[in-house]
Amino acid sequence: MNPSEDPSDRLVDSLLREQARRSADEELLKSIEEKLDAVSPASAQAERPRSVLSNPAVIGALAAVVTLGMLILGSANMAMNKAKRSEQVAAPSYRESQLREQIVPENDLKELQRSVASAKPASPRITSSDAEGSLVVPDSSLKLETLEAPPAAAPAVSNQSFADNSGSGRGSGSAMGGPRHDLSQAPAKGDSKDIEQNMLLWGTPTAPSDALAGAAADSFVLPSEAPLAESLSEPEANELTQRSKNLPGKARARTDSGPSRENYGRLIDQPWKYPWQEALSTFSIDVDNASYTNIRRMIAEGRQIPADAVRIEELVNYFDYRYAGPQGDGPFAVTGDLATCPWKPGHLLARVAIKGKEIPNNSRPASNLVFLIDVSGSMQSPDKLPLLKRSIRVLIDQLDERDRVGMVVYAGTEGVVLEPTLLDERGKSQAIQALEKLEAGGSTNGGAGIQRAYQMAAKHLVQGGTNRVILATDGDFNVGTTGQGALVNLVKNGSGNRIYLSVLGFGTGNLNDAMLEAITKDGNGNYFYVDNDGEAQRVFLQKLTGTLVTIAKDVKIQVEFNPGKVKGYRLIGYANRILRHEDFNNDKVDAGDIGAGHTVTAFYEIVPDGVDMPATGSVDPLRYQKPLERDVVASDDWLTLKLRYKHPEGDNSSLIETTVKGEPVAWQQAGNDFRFASAVALFGMKLRQLPDVADVPWAKVESIARPGLADDAREQRSEFVSMVRKTGDYDPSVVEAEESTRMTPVWTAADLSFLEMRSTKWYVTFGLQSEGKWAPKLLGQDHLKKPFNNRVNPATMLNPGDTFFGDGAMQGRFKLIGFTEREVFSSLTGTSQNVQVAIYEDLSPGKLGKRYESQYGLLDAEIDAAAYADHSAVIAVKGSERTPLVIGEGSTFGANNRYLLKQVTADHASIEYTDQSGTLRLLNLPLQK
Repeated sequence: MNPSEDPSDRLVDSLLREQARRSADEELLKSIEEKLDAVSPASAQAERPRSVLSNPAVIGALAAVVTLGMLILGSANMAMNKAKRSEQVAAPSYRESQLREQIVPENDLKELQRSVASAKPASPRITSSDAEGSLVVPDSSLKLETLEAPPAAAPAVSNQSFADNSGSGRGSGSAMGGPRHDLSQAPAKGDSKDIEQNMLLWGTPTAPSDALAGAAADSFVLPSEAPLAESLSEPEANELTQRSKNLPGKARARTDSGPSRENYGRLIDQPWKYPWQEALSTFSIDVDNASYTNIRRMIAEGRQIPADAVRIEELVNYFDYRYAGPQGDGPFAVTGDLATCPWKPGHLLARVAIKGKEIPNNSRPASNLVFLIDVSGSMQSPDKLPLLKRSIRVLIDQLDERDRVGMVVYAGTEGVVLEPTLLDERGKSQAIQALEKLEAGGSTNGGAGIQRAYQMAAKHLVQGGTNRVILATDGDFNVGTTGQGALVNLVKNGSGNRIYLSVLGFGTGNLNDAMLEAITKDGNGNYFYVDNDGEAQRVFLQKLTGTLVTIAKDVKIQVEFNPGKVKGYRLIGYANRILRHEDFNNDKVDAGDIGAGHTVTAFYEIVPDGVDMPATGSVDPLRYQKPLERDVVASDDWLTLKLRYKHPEGDNSSLIETTVKGEPVAWQQAGNDFRFASAVALFGMKLRQLPDVADVPWAKVESIARPGLADDAREQRSEFVSMVRKTGDYDPSVVEAEESTRMTPVWTAADLSFLEMRSTKWYVTFGLQSEGKWAPKLLGQDHLKKPFNNRVNPATMLNPGDTFFGDGAMQGRFKLIGFTEREVFSSLTGTSQNVQVAIYEDLSPGKLGKRYESQYGLLDAEIDAAAYADHSAVIAVKGSERTPLVIGEGSTFGANNRYLLKQVTADHASIEYTDQSGTLRLLNLPLQK
């Protein structure tokens, strides 16, 4: 929709379309009447009313045909009512029901066709003339075959038996193979207004209507599912039920929350390989992290986790790691290291670590962004369009006059709600107004929207800038271009014009993850799943430049293993990112992209020479070939790591090469980042139910990850540990046993070095206050001068005793105590006055009980002077290869939390600890210069 168009032109156009559809509907009804007239011979026309209605076969056919006619007429009547209402409205809204054409989606007609065809007749079929074997629906190639009467009785299968496709086993994907309506939630009967609202919510129902209730409702079984329902014997069903109780990812205190139509692409894990047979491993990088946030949502909801929803690399790459950045003008740095394997004694773990160049927000290039927003009926729930709008608002707030934003919405058809607009003060206001007007309703034609969005982005292409389409949807495309291959081609064509893609997935129940991941992978893009407001803050505030600015494209990795030192290896994760070895040097082969500041991690599990390989089966010796002689080049290298990449606007790749050599370190000494990332990889392997880690207890994941919590400023790692505790058969005694056997050295001043003080400034502004309730806002700046913010929604204001903030930065850190009034002197105005002050308390371990104040009416220029600060110290342990610890003031650290960071200043850190004799001692560490 173009807001600049004359509304009267759109109204006339709408009425003409409705008139054409009405004519088509009348032709359909006439065709139906002719079919019914042909049912009885001409000689029996006088008795037709009695004989036909007494025939149960005719009743079934008549009910099905009348139902179809009612659906089409209802759709036309709804459209006419909307057209009449639009005459009374001067400025049209962006409601999708005025954008889409009111037609019965072809997919739903096919679903109805299959449901009727599945009922095989027990009585003679209804026949018509030989020339008329089917009913043809106008404006559709779909044909409903001659209707047959349903059987008198059929085995009943409940909707639950085939609607739940949560994916209980490895390689399961979507149990239904694609999105469908949940028949158990079909709209109920009601007046015309209720029916219209339900049509907007559900589109055309795919379940049998009340008109068919007596004939088919109890026996409504899709043909492809009936054999499955009949094939399970009672012992098999009991075994399946018992196995389902042990599936990973099911919170112990909750039950699965019902049927799901979510769709996941099938993943095949990389097998163990022998360097003598295949020395090379080649794959594309993956910086997406949608899989992690989607799994986080499933665990929070108590759902079972489908194995194919778990992309291990996306779990690992969700977290921030302190990898060394590039030196000089290179876009990123690449390193490799080797340690013992924490879950398999005798094995090794090789890590490939990539760190992208940081670009400050004020230095990023201008952006040309087109939001492509799904406003179909499937987006109505609170975790979809409402959350989507808040997420995009976060991004708009971070952009400025350098940037241009346009908005395209799509449902049954697509329309423009905001032409590309520069985001000065006026432009931001226009963008926010357009965003807030969006409402959901109707079917989903994503292909048309993708075409329009790429056209708009190409029209305003910024040379040397960021050109990106941002698709926000649940991926439930069900009309227009719906095939995954066709949609991928649309995106590929757009990406060839230097336009990148970001995909934001939303919602639960019908998330088409397979579709969204596929179009991202082939469209030069990144894919995020937004499960809450905190994740929106992370994607569009904390990682803004990484989300928008691509620093290298088509990044490929190839590793060559030395068979003289490596007996076998396997790549962990990247199951759908594998490339042919010859693709590494072929610049025409597409691969993943990396954004500013991104980190990428990949792990190989290695069996060193002299250690037995895991049992993978055997093959008989070849009869017609002699084994090749195995000569190796003398080398201390374990592997050679090669990486190819292109400049974002280039076509020729560059090569980076390095080797990994020397003795592996013990995993306990490999550094907190290595340990934590390997714990996340193990978590993913167990969620995917890999047999090699089946005997590793879930609590082992926590014991490996726990030291990594020392560097957890945003508490994302702590959240991960909480997720682990809710997953599988968690046994905390495993963690306790490992902690008790861990060495507990006592550090002295000679063992520790104070490297740096870091400070985060923040202030909670007074915000809104009404009748003792409060809605404050958080403003802050981290030690890298990056801003962050958070707020309490005015719709859910705080009462005294409530904790805040709910999501995002400083989540759950404070508790509101109450309000008071005091006299305050302003240095800017030189006057004193009585003002309201909110008092709140710190709940964080290092500052528990500390109280702060927020003053009403504080000017922006005064906030910096009134701001509070959180100080932390970067402490290195001498003689250790571990990553330096980042410790907050007032926090404990070290084995058994023996040490307390008492105070940190710019030139020294004071640490209190208890020695082995029980004596309290104090260490004063000067700043290491």
